[in-house]
Amino acid sequence: GTRVTGRPDLVICRPEVEIANGETRISKLNPTLGMEIKSIASFWTAKSILFEGQPKLSNLTQAAHYMWKLEIPWRLVYRQYANLIIPDWAWLHKQLPRSASDPNPYTSHIKWNKKTGKPQELLPFELVYELEFSEEGQLHYKLEGNTSDNAWQGTIISKHSMIRYYEFLSRMGEKKELGPRPSTLDAGGAKLGYSLCSYCPLEPICNTKESEGYNSWLTEVKRVGEKK
Repeated sequence: GTRVTGRPDLVICRPEVEIANGETRISKLNPTLGMEIKSIASFWTAKSILFEGQPKLSNLTQAAHYMWKLEIPWRLVYRQYANLIIPDWAWLHKQLPRSASDPNPYTSHIKWNKKTGKPQELLPFELVYELEFSEEGQLHYKLEGNTSDNAWQGTIISKHSMIRYYEFLSRMGEKKELGPRPSTLDAGGAKLGYSLCSYCPLEPICNTKESEGYNSWLTEVKRVGEKK
């Protein structure tokens, strides 16, 4: 009974046209293809998506939810609009192509320093992932146009897991349950080297009030929220 809403970035529709009294009008729009479009503004994110082929778990989940409910094919589109400075550590740790002649398919996306031969900037790019559900409802993704036998990559996202998530959220207030903190994982379920909580303004409240239960936690959240 809890309404779950969303706003897809782009849905391409095929119109149904009818003619009445000599006038042509669109009687219905049928969704045919959806797109979730994400802008990249940090080198760290760009590195994961471009060089490691790892779309973000949260982005895949959002796109998968729209695709599931509209029952149409979907694309997850990443666009980087500006040149991003490449830090020295990225090249030193061998996480990038080694030179301008490196056979890596994304070498051309790098602006190389003519004096040192090291990568200097990551140039603007666009990357598109196709999404699909398996018969069991598990989400898979691949680079658009990739036709190799092992192109599709599985994820930990499923229709069942999304239902379970929203069902739990809808009863948090009723059951007075906070549930576990969000896990910081990649699309395949592996732990990442940072914590989502570190970027959340509620982390200090969780650290001190989480163990006291739902009511104590919520009271403190509201108190801090009123101050801001």
